[in-house]
Amino acid sequence: MDVSFFTKKALIRVKARILAGFDFEKVKISVDEKSKTVTISNIPPPQILSMEHDLDYYDITEGIFNSFSTEDY
Repeated sequence: MDVSFFTKKALIRVKARILAGFDFEKVKISVDEKSKTVTISNIPPPQILSMEHDLDYYDITEGIFNSFSTEDY
């Protein structure tokens, strides 16, 4: 059974830029003056600070009974 009248598809390319950082208030720094070493420990996982994205739509195919609306974009 051909249901192409009811299907829709779109190929989307996303170019994104993510800015991530660390909360340095949680980092532990210890200094050993005798051996002249600095030890950094307790580094927390990175957190996403911001995200920018740009979408490009390609190969938009819609069915007669199921077309794209402005909400889809």
